Amino acid sequence: MEDEPPPFSYSSGLLSEPSMYAPLEIWEKFLAEMQAIPADLLKEQIIIKAKRVIEESRQALNAARHGVRWLH
Repeated sequence: MEDEPPPFSYSSGLLSEPSMYAPLEIWEKFLAEMQAIPADLLKEQIIIKAKRVIEESRQALNAARHGVRWLH
């Protein structure tokens, strides 16, 4: 729906991050938004976390495709 609010919001100069359980696509969009704003230390920490969540989500999806809980 076009009228739905974004999964994260921009307030006080920072984007609020999505839920840990948000879909992979939401985290990828969040990462792109964070990379587009001017750099600062907090931004770098948030980018690192977003990349970690995206990688873990991809691993979980890959494991689910193989019918297991986690691939090593």
